[in-house]
Amino acid sequence: MSEKEDRHLTGGSNWEERHRREHGEYQLEESEAEAEVAQTRAEEQKQRMAQRKRYARYFVLGAFGWVMLTFLVLLFNGFGWWGFELSDTLLMVMLGTGTVNVLAPAYLVARFLFGGTDE
Repeated sequence: MSEKEDRHLTGGSNWEERHRREHGEYQLEESEAEAEVAQTRAEEQKQRMAQRKRYARYFVLGAFGWVMLTFLVLLFNGFGWWGFELSDTLLMVMLGTGTVNVLAPAYLVARFLFGGTDE
């Protein structure tokens, strides 16, 4: 096949240039899309971290408050201040829930940091 026939069938060098240009534009669009996806993921990760910090703070304050309340109840009950007395069952429930409030988050954090599944 002669060069002239080849150009006629393929549209000549214009076709090759157009194909290269379109293919290059496609790669450019693809890389821009990948960059946009990466940016979106980074923004989502920032948002998740901010939410984790906020809820972790609430949780820590709530658990600390509960443990302090349990301590005060035990202190008042143990010394009998102002005639304060609770049943042993109620005291055991308060101690048990305080223990769970401290140990469960420690377990979850350790599992997340040292080999747990993500999210």
